[in-house]
Amino acid sequence: MSWNSPISRKLYLRIWLAVAGSVLVLSLLVGWAWHAAEARREQERERLGPPPPREVVVRNAQGEVLGNAEAQVRRAPDRGLEFEVTMRDGEVLYLQMPPRNRGLEGGRRMGPPGGPPGGSPGAPPGGERRGGPPDRADRADGLLAWLRPPYGFVWMLALAGLAVMAALFPVARRLTRRLVSLQHGVQRWGEGDLSVRVPASGSDEVADLTRHFNTAADRIETLMGEQAALLASQKSLLANASHELRSPLARIRMALELMPSAGEPGALPARTRTELARNVAELDALVEEILLASRLEAREADLGSVEEVELLALLAEESARVGAAFEPDTGAGEVLVRGVP
Repeated sequence: MSWNSPISRKLYLRIWLAVAGSVLVLSLLVGWAWHAAEARREQERERLGPPPPREVVVRNAQGEVLGNAEAQVRRAPDRGLEFEVTMRDGEVLYLQMPPRNRGLEGGRRMGPPGGPPGGSPGAPPGGERRGGPPDRADRADGLLAWLRPPYGFVWMLALAGLAVMAALFPVARRLTRRLVSLQHGVQRWGEGDLSVRVPASGSDEVADLTRHFNTAADRIETLMGEQAALLASQKSLLANASHELRSPLARIRMALELMPSAGEPGALPARTRTELARNVAELDALVEEILLASRLEAREADLGSVEEVELLALLAEESARVGAAFEPDTGAGEVLVRGVP
């Protein structure tokens, strides 16, 4: 049997087949032992020879002895007992005792060839039976023959085995139903549904295994929830920190732009100015990458409210903070940008 066959994947079928096979083997062994015992008893009967003759006394209605003789008993499995009696005057009589379940008229003739067909002298002509229609009687006799030795015991074993197999199938199906439910629950849980729980009923090994699975699933779901919350807070913190770094970098860049140029009083050397600008640009690019990655991975991160910011007012504020002169054009209107202040 292939391990991928439907029978190998169904535990209740395997249990049922195992018990059914055991019942079948037991029935075969018992039948074989019974057959061997019957054969040995038959051999013993043949070895001992026929039973000794019995004396049969024939009397008339007045009780007078008409004759007596030793009769040889002959036994047939489906015809009962027959006595062959040889009287003193040489006449041969046949006395027949049919089985209990058949009438004397229903049996076949046990007498010598050429005798009356009814089975005993004086039977109705033609062997007419008085126990019912001939075909019905024949069918009943044929059925009873299968229930008598040597087949009756074998049929009894076969019927008992079939009854056990029929009663065992729903029992095996019920025993494995909770295992199937547990299998489906574990499969759904493995597919990602961590909220799946399997109903636990009973106090056997299957119920204990189900309770252990539910406990482990609760712990794993709790740990996964805590880990997800921690990861979300870390992403939010990283996004907020990246955003907060943008403000001082923007102020440093603006202060660098507002510093005196080369040749003016208080101007920084060109090399120093270039180095500062390069460092500020690298920091700004790094913060931009971190902020972009944080926003892509954690859209739920709280980066603050987005609102409109007046750019000219922000420039004037930064100019005043660093002591730089800021003179916008008189015709310049409000410049509004959307962002997180």
